[in-house]
Amino acid sequence: MRIFFRIAFTCLSLLAVACCHKPNTSGIPQTSGGREIIRLAPDVHSKMLDASFWRCRVKNSHDIIMTKEQIARWNERVIEQTMAADEDLFFVHDLRRFDTVASSPDVRRFMVRYNPSYPWYKKQGGETHKLTTTDWRALYEKMHFAPLGDFSYFSGERDAPGVESRNFPVRKAVTVRRSDLRLVPDDTLYTDDEEYWYDDSAQTSGVLMNEPVLVLWESADKSWLYVRTNYCTGWIHHEDVAFCTEEQFARYFDYATQEQSGFVTITADRAMLSEDYAVPTEDAEFDGIPELFMGTYLHTADWNDEHIADSFFQRKPYACYIVEIPYRKADGTLGITYAAIPAGICTEGLLDYTTANVLGQAFKPIGVRYGWGGMANARDCSEYLKDIFRCFGFMLPRGSRSQLAMPGKTVSFEGKSLAARKSAVSALRPGSIMGFFGHVFMYIGEIDGKYYTINAVGAYYFGDPETTEAVEVNSVNVNTLDVMRRNGKTWLENLTYAKSLTK
Repeated sequence: MRIFFRIAFTCLSLLAVACCHKPNTSGIPQTSGGREIIRLAPDVHSKMLDASFWRCRVKNSHDIIMTKEQIARWNERVIEQTMAADEDLFFVHDLRRFDTVASSPDVRRFMVRYNPSYPWYKKQGGETHKLTTTDWRALYEKMHFAPLGDFSYFSGERDAPGVESRNFPVRKAVTVRRSDLRLVPDDTLYTDDEEYWYDDSAQTSGVLMNEPVLVLWESADKSWLYVRTNYCTGWIHHEDVAFCTEEQFARYFDYATQEQSGFVTITADRAMLSEDYAVPTEDAEFDGIPELFMGTYLHTADWNDEHIADSFFQRKPYACYIVEIPYRKADGTLGITYAAIPAGICTEGLLDYTTANVLGQAFKPIGVRYGWGGMANARDCSEYLKDIFRCFGFMLPRGSRSQLAMPGKTVSFEGKSLAARKSAVSALRPGSIMGFFGHVFMYIGEIDGKYYTINAVGAYYFGDPETTEAVEVNSVNVNTLDVMRRNGKTWLENLTYAKSLTK
């Protein structure tokens, strides 16, 4: 550890003492002069919205929890593990292990099925419209979901008789921008509650730029591709992916074992760079650097290659990494150009896996909107955690149930009394994952006997759901385990598991 000048060390020590001063959390100091300037959950102070407030309360917060080699071994375990409730559902897929062909029945069984018990609604001509079997037939036609004759097959009631099984080549590709994965090949917002239009029932996940995918199917009009990522499947706009060779595809794996100077990880919540950060290219298909999101990996290049340093107008960008930016060529294949990425929004290789760094990443999206399934370029609860831990090289699965069943040190709350639950939470290290069916979040610390979390959350209750309305938070937010769910119990009472990612 580098030794700083004595005066600098003294200043930092004083700042740490000030940071750790015990706050008054008896109220919600969110007004100034009678004006409401910020909305906070009960017992949350505005200073609690900063990572430094929590980091200085953790002993040895800069100690390495797991090395990159240990994280790589953890990833191997999570790839192999299956959920006990469904032996066919892997937490994380290694896309390199899939066959080179896919049979039509195998692909179709992963696609959404019409279920009359779970209706979908959409807005049509300003009116709410409940999808009918005719609407679902149209969706299946667009999905190229043959056969089209027997609707009982679509609803999963039985297999269609005499259906010819066909094999299709599995094509390898890379995403060229952050994109949505959809259950159906269109961008319509669907809801399963005609009174609630914030969550999109057709949204399954977001996928970051520069991610490997397997292309299994295409829509009837060829404008959408059905792809498998390493954690789920879904429909993606064809212009958001570029087909690549086997050699190119092999570069997008095992970042915890790669040479750390060979790539950077975006650590800012998100960043938009202007066109003068990109090396000029004559290829008209490249339309600028896409918005960059936390957890994105970008391969580095050499400033001395291709006369890159001489390509920037009247400056030679210092404190910037030169990286490869993928784009889709006119023929659909992968193109590569270059851009200068400021060191302030990324790290060389992966971040060291420490509690201080975990908390630092967790608070970068504080206040940003919640996005069901990654809709609207936002994150839901599990995607929020997945992107944070990507910065350290972890390959987290998609979904709250899968994340709570990952390898790691597990604490079960099932069957525990309230006192035992409090004792178990108090023993957790900040940065641990915890949750219950349908929601996961990060534990960040205890103050005055209250347990605090940070999470991408849709809604909760400040009081009894029988007498109070749900608070539609829909943000990355700090709250205690005292907030309530619709079932009338606090989050603490609902806790099922906590998970610490340790060796």
